[in-house]
Amino acid sequence: VPDSTLGGKIFFLPLLFSLFFISLRRKCAICLPIALIFLSANIAHASPLTGSFELKTSLWMPQNENLKTFFDPCCNFMTRVQGGAYLQRRYGVEGSIGFLYDSGAAVGAISGTRSQDQYTLLLFPAETSLVLRADYFPWRYLIPFVKAGGDAVVYRESLGSDSITGVKYGAHGAGGLEVLLTNISDSTHALRSDFGIDDLFATLEIQYSWIDSFGSTGFDLSGLLYSVGLLVQF
Repeated sequence: VPDSTLGGKIFFLPLLFSLFFISLRRKCAICLPIALIFLSANIAHASPLTGSFELKTSLWMPQNENLKTFFDPCCNFMTRVQGGAYLQRRYGVEGSIGFLYDSGAAVGAISGTRSQDQYTLLLFPAETSLVLRADYFPWRYLIPFVKAGGDAVVYRESLGSDSITGVKYGAHGAGGLEVLLTNISDSTHALRSDFGIDDLFATLEIQYSWIDSFGSTGFDLSGLLYSVGLLVQF
């Protein structure tokens, strides 16, 4: 089998930096997260890096008092897809894109009474993260992790027939726990031979996002995210 480790290492890192600068120059908020997700599925056998792919469901708890008027302050479901690349399975970068849709009855700004109009909010969050996984020991059934990075959220809010679309920027910090599933039963070993999957994890994560364009006036999408997911490492 040819040794492609050096070639993959030389190829992947310049490509990653190129995508980063393209996303800045083109002002494409989701270019880099999408690129990371797709690249992560192709680098595992071409470089010394480990690729990952994760599907997660999150409960979004908005901190904006106006949003709490329309939506449940607890259980607004957000679906996210995430991909990443890790060096030595410990230090990595991740990209994530997601989707949230919710609606509620409009409330009068002065009277505070509910009207017949519906308020609808669509969110398309995108984020990139630096990740540190505590994968240092042979016993790998529980692996803590922390991450931090930047966010861009494309939003569309509608009230009756009127709508507004825009982008808000911010940052986030998160921490959680990965629970190894691969070695629970003998049948999971077939994942390695049949699909090239090294490990399978269930993830539990808490994240806080500051999405207010760094203190500017206007829409504030800051809030807590409680997430569960299924993480695949290649």
